[in-house]
Amino acid sequence: MGSVSAGFFDFLNFGGDSHSNSNVVEDGQYCTADEVAAYIKEFHKLPSNYITKSEARNLGWQGGPLKNYAPGKSIGGDTFTNRQHVLPDSDSKYIECDINANGTNRGAERIVYNSGNYKVYYTADHYNTFKEI
Repeated sequence: MGSVSAGFFDFLNFGGDSHSNSNVVEDGQYCTADEVAAYIKEFHKLPSNYITKSEARNLGWQGGPLKNYAPGKSIGGDTFTNRQHVLPDSDSKYIECDINANGTNRGAERIVYNSGNYKVYYTADHYNTFKEI
C-alpha cells in the first residue's frame, strides 16, 4: 500500500467525516474540494456538473478549458488507475474529478474517491501527494 501524504495540505479546511451537516443538495452543482467531498460522501456519486472526458469529447472538446463546449461543466467521472500505488490498494475503482476548474483551465487540483467505500482524497499537485478528506 502506498502512503497518503498530508504535508502542506493541512492548512486546508476540509470538513473531515462530518458531512452529515453539510449544505450540499442532490441537484446542486459544486466545484470546491469541500463541497465535492461532502457531495460524494452524502450521495455516493459526483455532482451533475461533472462530465467524463468521453462525454466532453463528444461535444468537441480536445483538452484545455471546457467552457466553450460545455458551459458550467467540469471534467470528472473517469477512472484513476492508481498505478503508482499512491492510494490504498482496493478492489473497487477509484474515480477522479477536477477541482476548482469550473470550465476553465483544468489545473492540478483533483479529488479521487473510492467507488466502494467512498473515501475521498484531495491532491493539489496532480497526483503527487494526497490528503484524505
